[in-house]
Amino acid sequence: MLARANTTISILRGQTVDTFGDEEPTNTPVATGVLASIIAHTTIATIASQEEPMIMTYVTGRVGYNTDIKVNDRILDERSGVTYTVDSFSAGDYIVAKPDTRLNLKVIT
Repeated sequence: MLARANTTISILRGQTVDTFGDEEPTNTPVATGVLASIIAHTTIATIASQEEPMIMTYVTGRVGYNTDIKVNDRILDERSGVTYTVDSFSAGDYIVAKPDTRLNLKVIT
């Protein structure tokens, strides 16, 4: 991992169907103790039709290049106990160095 890790994470995957036929996560760990960097960014957006600006927070994460990660996986931050869902990710492919996989995360707990 190229980025400086600030936590370790567990990657949770899987779904089951409850008695009402609704899907719910099983939180089956695929990997634990994975080094990661999770950072929350805040921006202020102004919309012409509104008087007050909106404060928007988004969370990005970085894990090593070959980490088994998929969209809709859940990530448990083992340091803070916060759970995120993976909205999207990108992993470039370079000849000289393997870059970190960048994750776009959404807080769910």
